[in-house]
Amino acid sequence: MVKAYPNGMVPVISETAFYKERRRVTFQIIPPCNGRIFSLFTRNAWLFYLDADEYSEPQSDSTASNLPLQKFSSDVELNDIVNKVVDLCIQQLLFADGVPQAFEWVLNEIAGNVLVHSEAGYGWMQVVTYRENHRLAMIVCDSGIGIPKSMSVKYKFKNDVAAIELAMRRVLPVNHNMVKEMDWLVLWQAGALAIAQNSMGIFALTSSKGRVRVVEGKVKAKLHFPPYNGTCVDIQFYTDKPIDLPTALWGHRPVDYMELAFEDDKGRVVSRLRDYATSFGNRITGERIRNLLVNLLRQKSG
Repeated sequence: MVKAYPNGMVPVISETAFYKERRRVTFQIIPPCNGRIFSLFTRNAWLFYLDADEYSEPQSDSTASNLPLQKFSSDVELNDIVNKVVDLCIQQLLFADGVPQAFEWVLNEIAGNVLVHSEAGYGWMQVVTYRENHRLAMIVCDSGIGIPKSMSVKYKFKNDVAAIELAMRRVLPVNHNMVKEMDWLVLWQAGALAIAQNSMGIFALTSSKGRVRVVEGKVKAKLHFPPYNGTCVDIQFYTDKPIDLPTALWGHRPVDYMELAFEDDKGRVVSRLRDYATSFGNRITGERIRNLLVNLLRQKSG
C-alpha cells in the first residue's frame, strides 16, 4: 500500500464494526508495512478503530492540519466535533464567501441524519483539508438501516438506486415555505446536492445496493456491489469558489459557528489571539492566525 484516503478507509472501518458487533465476525488487522502509511493510519485513528485492543487512540494536537476519524453517538458529541472541524478548517484554509457556512450545514445535516434515522446508534465522521489545491473533503458513514429501507416507509421504487435518485431528483422547492413541508430525508440530500453542484464539487452517496455520484454538476447512478451496510456520504468542496448558501437552500439562512463563536452581544466580531496560540514567533502559527483573520474578514465583511 502506497496511498490511503478517508473516503476509502472510513467505510471499511464502518463495515468492520458492523460485522464485529452484529455478525460476531473476528478480524485480524495487518498494519501497513510502509512507515509513512503506518504513521498515516495511526494519526487518523484508523488503526485504533480497527483494533482498539492493539492500537492506542491518537492524542489531540491543536496544531494538526486535520482531525483524526471521529465517532459520535449523541447530539452533544456531534456539536462538539462539528465546532472543532470548522474551527480547525478556518485556520488551515482560506475560504471564499459562503463556503464555511455551506460545509458546516452539510456536515450537521448528514451527521444528524445518522442519529435520527439510521437506527445505527452511532456514526463516523472525518474531514480533511487539502491546502495545495483549495479542497475540503468530508466523509460521514453509518451501519444503519440504509436510505432505501428508510425511504420505503413513504415511497415506492424498483431498486436501491431508484430510492436514492427519488430523493435527489424529485421536484425541488421554490421557496422557504415549501422547504418546511418537505420530507426531512429528502431535504438534506437535495440541499447537499445543490451545494455540491453550486461549487462544482463532488457528491457521492452509497447505501445498500445503490450509489449516486455527482461530479462537476453531472449526476450518475448505478448499482453498488457488494452492498454497503448503512449509508456513506462523501463530499468535496473547492474552497476558493463562492457558494450562495441561502439560494442553495431555497431562502433558508442557518446560524453558523463563526457567528456564534466570534460575534458579541452587540454584533461585533471579536477574535482574541491568545485563544489560538501562546506564542507568535514562527511562520506556522502566523499562517494559522492569518487564515483565521482573513476568513473572518471575508465572511463577516460588515
